Amino acid sequence: MKSKGMHQQTVSGILIPEKWDDKNNVIGVSIQAFDENEYIVKSCLDEKDLFDFIKKKVTVAGKVFERSDGKFNIEVNYFEVMEN
Repeated sequence: MKSKGMHQQTVSGILIPEKWDDKNNVIGVSIQAFDENEYIVKSCLDEKDLFDFIKKKVTVAGKVFERSDGKFNIEVNYFEVMEN
């Protein structure tokens, strides 16, 4: 799948599970953003820590790639958990 373009972006939303292994462990996450887009996390500097915050509000920054299907991939280089 080709990406239409890449740019740095900051995204805020809820971190949700996006992919599971055959033992039902979460192995991928996405951000259901407040801008109504979904950003699939393709990489994160500290991915294990990111998984600790599933179902929490987060703000992330990184490179966003628009996919040909209209969804977005994000390579996260910074994240923080927002206070409720």
